[in-house]
Amino acid sequence: MNTKELLDRVFFRLKEEDYLRNFKFKRNESEFVHLKEDKFYKIGIEHYDTVESHDNPRLGLNLCLYFANRYDILHNWFEKYSMLSLEILRYESSFSYTPKNLGLDDMNFFSFDGDDFDTAYDSFLNEIITGADYFFNRVNSLKKCYENYIVSAIESGSSVLPDEGSQWVLKYLALTRIVSPKNYPLLKSLILERVDYMIKRNEPNIILYKDTIPEICAFLESIDFRGVNVN
Repeated sequence: MNTKELLDRVFFRLKEEDYLRNFKFKRNESEFVHLKEDKFYKIGIEHYDTVESHDNPRLGLNLCLYFANRYDILHNWFEKYSMLSLEILRYESSFSYTPKNLGLDDMNFFSFDGDDFDTAYDSFLNEIITGADYFFNRVNSLKKCYENYIVSAIESGSSVLPDEGSQWVLKYLALTRIVSPKNYPLLKSLILERVDYMIKRNEPNIILYKDTIPEICAFLESIDFRGVNVN
């Protein structure tokens, strides 16, 4: 088998799995996406040619998993300030996860000769189910997202916040305003402290927003999020 034939074989089997029955397969992106009215859950598969191991140099593909979700409410309010195109912004994930985040092995090898395909496939399917259950349970409500991504910063300080990128700043601020307004001032101060640190390090993504952050925060604070279901 070549790369396309092997991937087609894997994807054909996955599309028939009961676990993925609510997911739509997007072949161009190699993603399974579960869309709801104002959110999505995504399972993505990346691949590269490799050998099985140093001791066993037969050729094949390694399939690497990633998982992501999105809540529109964490992104849509920011559209008029974003430096990203609307096409990119409206498909951007809120949170994501790969097995490597937990120090786990992401080697899912399928040989081109087709040997042991069923064994490799069963192992890969188990990785999908295990990873999806773990991640999606952490983000299946706005409250869960707040508890798993924001509370640690409130308890430990700005040093645990990301130190690159810019979109997390807006998502974290919005998430806290929605779920825990009383903690918003504290989280905002911690984030601005982190932003100042990143600007001093010339983090290119955040520098794009350094002059508009006060206006962005003021706009966010003018939005009435009362009544939003966080559970």
